[in-house]
Amino acid sequence: MKEIITFLQELQQNNNREWFVANKPRYTALQTRFNAFVDELISEISRFDDSITGLTAKDCTYRIYRDVRFSADKSPYKTHMGAF
Repeated sequence: MKEIITFLQELQQNNNREWFVANKPRYTALQTRFNAFVDELISEISRFDDSITGLTAKDCTYRIYRDVRFSADKSPYKTHMGAF
């Protein structure tokens, strides 16, 4: 998780397309790790909550790209990873 936090801190400092494209392979690897964590979390929670059985990380995670159409802040990327 430390690598994910470090990446997100760097993204916050360099929230532009050029930096993100140059670091996309790194993001993809970290996203895979985050998704594995979410899958493990879903698996453990489903032991006592049947309502989430069958969900995957792909079903529950947010995209990194922001919708900036109606926002004053035009930063193209979110500086967090999240699941619901």
